[in-house]
Amino acid sequence: MVGVGTMGRGIAMCFANAGIPVLLKDTKQEALEAAIRTIESSCRSSVQKGKIAADEMERRLARIQTQLDYAGFDAADIVVEAVFENIEVKRAVFAELDPIVKPRAVLATNTSYLNIDEIAEASARPERVIGLHFFGPAHVTRLVEVVPGRATEGIVTDAALDLAGRLGKVTVVAGNCPGSSGTACSACIGERRNCCWRKERRRVKWMRRWKNGAWRWARSRCRIWRASISR
Repeated sequence: MVGVGTMGRGIAMCFANAGIPVLLKDTKQEALEAAIRTIESSCRSSVQKGKIAADEMERRLARIQTQLDYAGFDAADIVVEAVFENIEVKRAVFAELDPIVKPRAVLATNTSYLNIDEIAEASARPERVIGLHFFGPAHVTRLVEVVPGRATEGIVTDAALDLAGRLGKVTVVAGNCPGSSGTACSACIGERRNCCWRKERRRVKWMRRWKNGAWRWARSRCRIWRASISR
């Protein structure tokens, strides 16, 4: 794992919970310490709720190793990048990984809306780059979006799907486009809600106008009726 923000911590927990050792890398020691405190707190909460035993918590925490460099990354089968959502920062990470990781390693980015192909261009092996978008909180939400790039090999996509299944996730393969499928669905739902709201607003306005018109018509009829009675 590269990056120990909210998503990086959650993804690291996903791997550790599934029995997979994790190298958790960041550039700041205080960030790593904060990440471990958060992970420990989450595991302790699971123990208190009876979801896992205390010894299982210790095993999970033992699977996570924090570090400030890329030591051990040369043996990794997959590297997941979860740094700040900035295209240049992510491209810099993939350029750094090139001379370190083994040739057949899968290089995954957790970006939620950046272009996978632009990130892959920073690597000498774009065919090994793929989007692996976890939805937050990553260790709780089951949905994972697998986003192949233009050059991504089919075997890499299959490996990403297999990995997500091992983590207990529900996967969806999405196209490389701005935003995620979840964001797109939310946008569609929001647009439909807005559309329904606009229709309802028009209906209410029409009803008010109809009622006002009907009331004016009734009052005019009463005036006519009263005038005829008085005569």
